[in-house]
Amino acid sequence: MSGSAAPSVTALYRYAVKGLSPEALPSVTLEAGAYFPHDREYAIEVGPSGFDPENPKHISKQRFTVLARFPALARVKTRLDDATGAFHVGDAHGFGVETRLDTEDGRAALERFLQAFLGEDASGKLRVLKS
Repeated sequence: MSGSAAPSVTALYRYAVKGLSPEALPSVTLEAGAYFPHDREYAIEVGPSGFDPENPKHISKQRFTVLARFPALARVKTRLDDATGAFHVGDAHGFGVETRLDTEDGRAALERFLQAFLGEDASGKLRVLKS
């Protein structure tokens, strides 16, 4: 890298739920050997994906709510409050939900919101999975 500037980080983003919008972060505390905090901690399957938490293996992203499969997801924004664990997802018109993904009721609320938001495009039952 002779003669060029040293590499630097100019922006940080996380995806609290894989396939939903990224969240810009002003800073993050990293720990050696640990994952990026709360990044892709959850995913939402569309119909049974075959995911087995006891024996995790690669599964095609097309079995989940991702932008490539559901372009409408580009209209929602997400935010995770690290201090409270509250996860917010919503569109510019105020249609959204704030919930906690670490509870069964909270995950069910996100599933209901996305089922209503995606409508018939999401033909299989949505289910939030923890990675």
